[in-house]
Amino acid sequence: MGCNLSKSNLKSALSTPSPSDKKVLFLGIDNAGKSTLLFQMRDQSFKETVPTVGLNVETIKYRDYTFTLWDVSG
Repeated sequence: MGCNLSKSNLKSALSTPSPSDKKVLFLGIDNAGKSTLLFQMRDQSFKETVPTVGLNVETIKYRDYTFTLWDVSG
């Protein structure tokens, strides 16, 4: 899964003086692990997933930030 989110990119995104609400879009080909990553971040555990039809939207709180994660099917 090609990803441009590295530790340094994440640190710079969180250090900018912007609102604490962040939006993240997971977009990629089928069976790339987008939904698995979304549910792993939400539950901190592995969960069997089924192919996404449409999209999944989850909100996760981390420290002082609120992330809205959008998982769009391939």
